[in-house]
Amino acid sequence: WCWIVSIQHPWKIGMGHICGGSLISPQWVLTAAHCFKARHITMWHMVIGDIQLTQLGPEAQVRNIKRLLIHKHYSNISERNDIVLPELDQPVQCSYYIQLACVPNTSLTVSELTTCYISGWG
Repeated sequence: WCWIVSIQHPWKIGMGHICGGSLISPQWVLTAAHCFKARHITMWHMVIGDIQLTQLGPEAQVRNIKRLLIHKHYSNISERNDIVLPELDQPVQCSYYIQLACVPNTSLTVSELTTCYISGWG
C-alpha cells in the first residue's frame, strides 16, 4: 500500500501514530477531519513510504503540515462530512515505495457489495 500515510503527533506515546491517510498528490493527503481535533498542526508530521512505524526505513519521507482544508460542513459533534485535506510543507518524491492513490472521477459508479480494501495500522 504505497500511498498510505501515517499521521503522527509527538505527544502520542510510542510511535506517535494517530490516524492514517492516503497520498492523493505529491503535496496533499486525504484523511478524516476528526483526527485533528483541538491540536495545533505545527506539532504534527506525516510519514510516507514506510510500513514499520517503530523504526523508519531509508525509503520513508517525513513531512510537516502546511495547512488543513477541512470540509466546510464538517461537524465535530456528529462527525458528518468528516474529511480533510492536509497540505504537506513540501512535495514528496514518488518512488517504488511511495505512489499516489487512485482517485476515481465522478463518472465512476460503484455498485453495492463490490469488494473494498482498506489499509491502515489499526
